[in-house]
Amino acid sequence: MKRDISRMLSWEKISKLKSLLPLIGILLFIYIIHDVGIENLYSALESMNIFLLIASFFIFVPRIFISTYKWKMVAEMQGISVKFFPLIGINLVGLFYGTVTPLWLGDWIRIFYLKEESGAALGKCASNVIIDQLIEFFSLFI
Repeated sequence: MKRDISRMLSWEKISKLKSLLPLIGILLFIYIIHDVGIENLYSALESMNIFLLIASFFIFVPRIFISTYKWKMVAEMQGISVKFFPLIGINLVGLFYGTVTPLWLGDWIRIFYLKEESGAALGKCASNVIIDQLIEFFSLFI
């Protein structure tokens, strides 16, 4: 019983931290813009090839859908019930934090969002994200 209470308390702490993630993301974004400089950012946007930007969008969007579909299939095989469109959002949040932070933080964040969305056990969600990343890694060799 005492162990269950300590688990609940730690999950409450994680939930509070998770509620701060959007603020952390905004602060990181502001820091990056400040570090790069508005003038440099504006100059880069001006020199951007619009055709390549549009082409990258048409590559990025299907990649997200395919990646999310793969992740959903892994979740279903583990008995984790979660809808496709919330998974897209979780995937995008993980991608953002994985891009702007070190140590694959985005993947760790996906675990907690998946737990909240599906109601599955934390360990099951962690193994789900790890399996998804292993599939992603090994697919590079095919």
